[in-house]
Amino acid sequence: MKPFALCVVWIACSTGIAQHQTDSRERWACLTSSTCLQTRDARSDAQEFARTAKVGAYWAERKGTIAATFTANHIESSGDFFQLRGNVEINTNTLILRADEADYHWDTGEIEARGNVHVRPIPVAVSRGLSQFGVK
Repeated sequence: MKPFALCVVWIACSTGIAQHQTDSRERWACLTSSTCLQTRDARSDAQEFARTAKVGAYWAERKGTIAATFTANHIESSGDFFQLRGNVEINTNTLILRADEADYHWDTGEIEARGNVHVRPIPVAVSRGLSQFGVK
């Protein structure tokens, strides 16, 4: 019975460690106006916003739409340039990119991804009103 109990304790602890590692990644959420909030922010409301923001949602406090979110083990920024390292995920209204590392140029939207890179395009929904112009 003791080996079984030790096994259960080891599984529970290792699961907790894995969850803690996932939670330690940095996350940023940016508006079309280049205003960004991050989970490292000193304000708890900014941390919560960065943690839960969804691309395309409206942010009433700053009167803008969320244009992108990005997550990585480590993020450094210099103006409109972001260096993302380790378990990178970038979400925009047109794609979801996952990579080992990436440089993200906010001003141009250019992404230089390295390592194990996966890109998933997000289909563009065309409103019914545009179909009169031959767009389907």
